[in-house]
Amino acid sequence: MAAMAMAMSMSTASPKVALPGALASPTLSLNRSSVRLAKLTPRASVSSDASPSLWSPDTDVRPVQNSLFTPTASQSAPAAMRSAESDVMGLMLRQRIVFLGNQMDDFVADAIISQLLLLDAVDPKKDIRLFINCPGGSISAAMGIFDAIQLCRADVSTICFGFAASTAAVVLAGGTRGKRLAMPNSRIMMHQPLGGASGQAIDVEIQAKEVMYHKDNITRILSEITGRSLEQVCVLFHCNCVVRVLFDIS
Repeated sequence: MAAMAMAMSMSTASPKVALPGALASPTLSLNRSSVRLAKLTPRASVSSDASPSLWSPDTDVRPVQNSLFTPTASQSAPAAMRSAESDVMGLMLRQRIVFLGNQMDDFVADAIISQLLLLDAVDPKKDIRLFINCPGGSISAAMGIFDAIQLCRADVSTICFGFAASTAAVVLAGGTRGKRLAMPNSRIMMHQPLGGASGQAIDVEIQAKEVMYHKDNITRILSEITGRSLEQVCVLFHCNCVVRVLFDIS
């Protein structure tokens, strides 16, 4: 019985065969550190034609953040200012400079108003400079910018570069007294409100009343700002002339 048990144990044991060194496989030892490193190793490399705007856990390529000045609601005013460093208008904004260089419409007015209010919120004790090179535009847009200037606690210095005509002249006049400036070769022009109407008689009458309202309102505003009489301002309106002395501009 002992011989039979010894024979069975010898038959079940696997023989050890020595292999040449070239065919021998290295010993594989698995531990926690090697498994952890294997998980951190990228499974695939980035191909040359891969889109850089996509992100996947394999490539770890993340989209580039937009460099335009688009502050989010969660950003504070100083943080929003820092996010504007990469574009020209943002850099000007960091120097408390706002530039009005297009014909005014609702879109342009919204941009100018938001920048003025942001700068005023960041530091209401430092002056804001509003550079103007504008042919005019919508009366409602211009009056929105004008009201925003009056709302700012900080002094707003308005500077004319090139041309400030029509409603742009009203925005120029809205600057802080003593801080309304114009370059030596700039021109400032005013004229009466323009408009037209067609349709039924009542429609034409409504449009005519609206135009006359804007004319009287702007005349009153310019008279109060500049200290000139209503008659003096009306004369300048009628002659469509270039005005610098009206705004007490240096």
